[in-house]
Amino acid sequence: MLSGENTTMAMKSVVADPSRYDWEGDTPLRYASARTIIYEMHVGGFTRHPNSRVADSKRGTFAGLVEKIPYLQDLARDVERKLDDHEVGRLLMTIEGVGPLTAACLIAELGDPARFDSPARSRATSA
Repeated sequence: MLSGENTTMAMKSVVADPSRYDWEGDTPLRYASARTIIYEMHVGGFTRHPNSRVADSKRGTFAGLVEKIPYLQDLARDVERKLDDHEVGRLLMTIEGVGPLTAACLIAELGDPARFDSPARSRATSA
């Protein structure tokens, strides 16, 4: 293990099954998971720096994060708009649980998915 690495002990994200969660009288949002973007961030890291454009008194706080909600909403709309014009992006977003941000990250990281076609598959489909 590398010095400072904590992957074996770090908390991991979990996507819960809303049908098994005790909502204590509240109800889950009625919004399709494929159209949902989940931002996972460190509040202080996202709002502490002066370039975050958060008021000095609110930097590094949840109140500072609240000021950034319009920015995050605009970002989500921009990503979704760009993917609507992207054939692979549209295809990826048809997969359950793959929303616009995940699709954009996959495209940015992997590029053209045709690179991953297997030679055996192409032989099997050519007649």
